[in-house]
Amino acid sequence: ETYCRTLVSQGNELYIIAGGYGTGGSGSNGGTTSTVAGGKVVVPNVTWKVIIVIPAGTNDVSRVTTSTRTIAVIMPNSQGIRNNDWHNYRVSVDQVEALTGYDFFSNVPTAIQNVIEAQVDNLP
Repeated sequence: ETYCRTLVSQGNELYIIAGGYGTGGSGSNGGTTSTVAGGKVVVPNVTWKVIIVIPAGTNDVSRVTTSTRTIAVIMPNSQGIRNNDWHNYRVSVDQVEALTGYDFFSNVPTAIQNVIEAQVDNLP
């Protein structure tokens, strides 16, 4: 989240989509927890986030090109990863789509989607 704020302060707009997947995360009490709040809230096994970074402007879809930066992560919902570098969890948008069944950036032309969703971000 701090890194996202940095990107925005550099004059970019970000679309951020995030969620959880699966059941059962580990917490400070040890073991695996599947639900909380008396079974009303599912504890996910992993959390994921997908970000598209575009320069500020109008007509967002028209500003997305094959060189548009996307950032995607899949992180285990496990006790003890708080101090791990988030860069270690980067994946492609395609991998998050395969995990979740969602189709991100569906308003962008397919040829552009095929490029930007397949790459794994490697910028610092």
